[in-house]
Amino acid sequence: MASQSGNSQDDRACYLADELKRAHAGQLYFLPYNFGAHWVLVIINPCSNCVYFFDSMQQPICDGLKNVVESGLQMCGLKQKLPIWEKVKCPHQLTSTECGFYVMRYMKEIIDEQMHAINLEFNGKNSYTKEEIDEVRAEWGIIMQAYI
Repeated sequence: MASQSGNSQDDRACYLADELKRAHAGQLYFLPYNFGAHWVLVIINPCSNCVYFFDSMQQPICDGLKNVVESGLQMCGLKQKLPIWEKVKCPHQLTSTECGFYVMRYMKEIIDEQMHAINLEFNGKNSYTKEEIDEVRAEWGIIMQAYI
């Protein structure tokens, strides 16, 4: 999202609002977000006014990210009150360079499980195995080959 929407929080909120305006009832919005050196995942459920936050380094939710999401929701006219933020207990990375693959793995599991992974807290899994991360790397590589 950051690379397509400009550098300012206002630009990012406007981009998010435009995307949310196109959303259908009951649709979830997956928002991979990069702080410059770290990827996190946000899933917005506009119908329930809930925002799920996934961070493989288990850090607090950044105020800048909150401002972008909350402003985007208000700009698109979906919600007038602030959303409920839920910090999801998700697998955490063991090294400092795998956050992007963790975000992709979260999305894969949530889509495959049809959102049950959010509710079940990834079945108590503390981290992913090398094989689980390598699976995402391989899938990503196959997709990227089509563009090379």
